[in-house]
Amino acid sequence: MYQISTMPAQQMLFPAEKNRILYPFCHESKQIFIFLQDWFFCVFLLAFACVSAIISTIMQNTGQMELKSVYLVGLMRNRLSISCFLLFIVMTGTALRAQDGAGRFFAGQDLHLSGSEMTIHRSEDGDPSHILVFDDGFSMSIGDNQFSSNMAVVWLETVSSEFRGQVSIDYNCQVYLEGGISIAQGKRGRTAGLDEFAVERGEAMVARFLVSGEVYATANNQSQASVAELDSSVLYANAVAAVSPIRTGPKIAAEAVVPEYEQIIAKSESEVKQRWQTGDIFDRRGSVIPDKEEKGPVSKDPEYEYPVNIAGLFKPAPKIENQALADGSYIATITGRFYLWQKRNEAGDMVEFQADNAVIFHGGDFTANEGSTGQGAMASGSVQAVYLKGNIVMTELSRTIRADEFYYDFKGRNGLAVASEMRNFDSKRGLPIYLRAKSLRILSENSFDAEAITLTTSEFYMPQVSMTASRMILTDTTGIDMREGKEVNKGSYDGVLYDVRMKYGKTTVFKWPKIRTNFERPDIPIKKLRIGSDSEYGTAVESQWHLSRLLGRKEPDGVDSTLALDYYSKRGVGAGAHIDYEMEDYFGDLVGYVMSDRGEDDLGRTSDRKNLKPDADIRGRFTFRHRHYLPYDWQATVEMSYLSDKNFLEEFYRNEFYTGKEKETLLFLKRLKDNWSFSMLNKVRINDFETQTEELPTLEFHIKGLSFWNDSLTYYGDNRISRLRPRFDDTSETSTDKEQFGTFAFSRHEVDLPFTWGTFKMVPFVAGTYGMDDNVGFTRKLDGDVASRQTSSWLSEAGIRVSTMYWKEDQFIRSRL
Repeated sequence: MYQISTMPAQQMLFPAEKNRILYPFCHESKQIFIFLQDWFFCVFLLAFACVSAIISTIMQNTGQMELKSVYLVGLMRNRLSISCFLLFIVMTGTALRAQDGAGRFFAGQDLHLSGSEMTIHRSEDGDPSHILVFDDGFSMSIGDNQFSSNMAVVWLETVSSEFRGQVSIDYNCQVYLEGGISIAQGKRGRTAGLDEFAVERGEAMVARFLVSGEVYATANNQSQASVAELDSSVLYANAVAAVSPIRTGPKIAAEAVVPEYEQIIAKSESEVKQRWQTGDIFDRRGSVIPDKEEKGPVSKDPEYEYPVNIAGLFKPAPKIENQALADGSYIATITGRFYLWQKRNEAGDMVEFQADNAVIFHGGDFTANEGSTGQGAMASGSVQAVYLKGNIVMTELSRTIRADEFYYDFKGRNGLAVASEMRNFDSKRGLPIYLRAKSLRILSENSFDAEAITLTTSEFYMPQVSMTASRMILTDTTGIDMREGKEVNKGSYDGVLYDVRMKYGKTTVFKWPKIRTNFERPDIPIKKLRIGSDSEYGTAVESQWHLSRLLGRKEPDGVDSTLALDYYSKRGVGAGAHIDYEMEDYFGDLVGYVMSDRGEDDLGRTSDRKNLKPDADIRGRFTFRHRHYLPYDWQATVEMSYLSDKNFLEEFYRNEFYTGKEKETLLFLKRLKDNWSFSMLNKVRINDFETQTEELPTLEFHIKGLSFWNDSLTYYGDNRISRLRPRFDDTSETSTDKEQFGTFAFSRHEVDLPFTWGTFKMVPFVAGTYGMDDNVGFTRKLDGDVASRQTSSWLSEAGIRVSTMYWKEDQFIRSRL
């Protein structure tokens, strides 16, 4: 289970629970942190001990694979397993004690949330509310009410109440559902205060209710982020528009003086709006502006609005006419080519327009200047929105938009462009990106929704290579990343395209219903294509595709996924996937491939290596490697490698066969801290045709350079104990009676006395080594001669290590380079 706290992400995942997440939002974060750490560690140790003991008992029970009562006996007879079991009891007691202090929960009606992908957003300014975003499927149930949709946004606000000295925690819940909405309400539904209403012509819905019990959330993949990252989410923008109260725009007094360009226009103190928080969505009064100014210190700085300025581009100057409307608002019409700009922040970011004609909507504070200002402005003031027409050019950050018609809202920083072309420049790759659309909606500073689009890197109207789509949702944060000094990576671009056609000129060469791309060139989903022919494979077509683009999913930073589709006329067809990932605290890779093979393998020049018929027509492989860096200097490594037959890897992955890592199946746990390390290893063989040594388990402890006796002496120690069993190729003639478990132990201890004598470093040392092997034993002397078999052996050492350094300088030597 996962509970919101300051825990790192790797301690929150438990595959057996499928990332089950439990709220309430308990304030004893420290106790819960210890509780989850202890449970994670003791459960891992218990599983490790049980698996080791059971497998060891099975292997010793004359190869029988039936689970009998002897397993428990074998478990308790194994000293290592007993130690792990006792350690599990101790850790369990610690965990239970931590649980006792975690707080008391009150009974009530529970809320259950589930989805494939969930992101938890928390505010950094102490706001207790939380936002849960479900991007791929969502279902919710409370009482006898059930809801489901394609996407959803959930707001949770903690509400505390006290009765007779007992504190009860409830939750105000607000849910926005979008796409594929389904509602099922039973007769026994008893949810208090359940309000629901449809928006966007029934394509979305908002539900509000109070949760008197607990909140449970289940997700296959979960992540955490700050509330600030929601600005780039189209789903969140739609949700806020549906659930947030209607807020009117600011008004500036009529007598306010229009400042110069570099100055700002501040709102009057009585009308300064507070920053909207997630908790405001639970206010059903319809406004977040208080009727009366609240007393007390102001916690946040007031927001500022920069004036909009207009200057003429040619002579004669554009004509500006103001007009008052019946509802009290004002408009100004501009005729003639002009330049309009507004400063956005102190960093100097601006939004700029050029057009032939315009209609400006303002509140009466936009006036023409008698003479040009220092910046050449003909008019300036507070503007709410503008409609432009004729040869429009909009520039914002590194982005340029051209259009025939344009409506832009300065307050919400959104707009609509008709017959538009957006140009963005990728500074990292040094190429422009052109997006032509029938209509382009600007949802926010970095979010766009376009219809009937053409995407290309060519500025010509008829590009040689292009991609067309019926719709595209684009998130472009390159300008923000550059402004904040962040590196522009593949996460800076994210586009979802529907009904995609890849064209060469006017000819369609590829079609796909949905593609997600980060605009890395090329934007087509194919990554690599190879066509050839030889006598062994016949005509070969090998292709690699961007898996995430084909699935329409956003590929996270650090992940590279590839789909392989191959055809061999003399062998068959094959398909597979290769996924590499590297995150902050874990990395790994997954490779899977399967094919139908009707040919023969040629592995060498000799007759016994040629024309080898596979045992089965279906051949393949599966390899999974994962390393996770855990708290307290622990790290866990999991590997699994399966091959269909002995020759598959050498025939189809020859480079990996000769230079790659050995194909193993293991579970490895290690703690490395300062100058010592402790490790546990379980290793089994799952491919019968391989010759390997199983280790069930192996424990090691090493310590290096431990100083003692006033730092005069230095100690080194290496210790290992293992349960080993050699496993031979099932086709070999080696007798199976040699495949028996044996105990191997090794312990070496050394004490050094290092000192210097002139320019020499002297290290006298004494060491002792003990070895034990009750399976194969020791049959060699130190000089290599054969000796009688012994199960244990001692070795004593004493000596001195001497080292020094020599050098010479010659000032007359010069390098020819």
